[in-house]
Amino acid sequence: MAKDLLIKKRNRLYLFNIRDNTLEPITDKFTDVYSYKLNYDKSMVVLITNSYIDKRYTKTDLQIYDVMENKLVKISPVEEFNYSYADFLEDKICFIGKDMQSYGINENPPHFYLTDYEGHTMEKISRDDFNFSIWNSIGSDCRYGSLSTMKSNGGEYLYFVTTEGGDSSFINRIDIRGRMEKLTNKKRFYRRLRCI
Repeated sequence: MAKDLLIKKRNRLYLFNIRDNTLEPITDKFTDVYSYKLNYDKSMVVLITNSYIDKRYTKTDLQIYDVMENKLVKISPVEEFNYSYADFLEDKICFIGKDMQSYGINENPPHFYLTDYEGHTMEKISRDDFNFSIWNSIGSDCRYGSLSTMKSNGGEYLYFVTTEGGDSSFINRIDIRGRMEKLTNKKRFYRRLRCI
């Protein structure tokens, strides 16, 4: 990481024109793209980014890119926030993150939130008593599909892995109304899951 700070490398997002065989940058040279997700019809992209010149910030931003209009807009509903995952869920953007007010970057747990495509609204949909790691932290190979611990089906559910009790991972899902459902329930569920 120190090397990236000194060299100032960034992961950027590009648009590839297959007819002309050209690349057009979507993000600027100071913006580091952490993740991106396409909506179902591939007309919009939601990105988690961090823009900096000299020192990388602990906060991140939500941005949305309209492919047809070739327009990138920052939609972060909260400025001082660490966004760690974002995807399309029905007609909203579901994101996971934390405000880092209590314990900084290591604050746990992050919660699930919804926002509109403009970032005007922010609604927490996970319960206040939700207190599980939303990542697979026990060293197992439990995941939703290939290389992912979270996935939206583009419609009504976001699937995710939780670590509970310090020794078990479970696959869950949440809908736009915040209803969570545990899809696996066997304690010490270590084996590889392929739930595509």
